[in-house]
Amino acid sequence: FDGQHFDHVLTVCDSAQERCPVFPGTAEHLHFGFPDPAQAHGTEEQVAERFRQVRKMIRAYCEGFVKNVLGTARG
Repeated sequence: FDGQHFDHVLTVCDSAQERCPVFPGTAEHLHFGFPDPAQAHGTEEQVAERFRQVRKMIRAYCEGFVKNVLGTARG
């Protein structure tokens, strides 16, 4: 990412926040710690359902970010 400009950096799990690469400049860093679906237990279908649930939560978060943060900035 060297030489690239970022306005926002979003991290979506605690390990990503801890290991996130450095983004030099004025990027706003935002974190929301979603559950780690890799930690799910149960049958293959139960684990797959947990991944789908977390994917849905991340999608809603990102859509809200675009609507509330980026939409406001663009007027």
